[in-house]
Amino acid sequence: MNTNDISSSGDYQINKSSSKGITIGIMIAIGVTAFFAGMYVTNVNSNYISQEELDESISQIRIKNITR
Repeated sequence: MNTNDISSSGDYQINKSSSKGITIGIMIAIGVTAFFAGMYVTNVNSNYISQEELDESISQIRIKNITR
């Protein structure tokens, strides 16, 4: 191998098959990241009711049914 064969400008060449693999890997990584980001945002903005609030609501409904 001669020193003339090596490019000194820092240019790199990637095979077409490697390029496809890298592209697919990046797409999968973006998909997984978007999935987990969506789950996080959904949980942060969710309107979950706590067990305590649920028990209180059920007891109020029972009281209303008893008084009828």
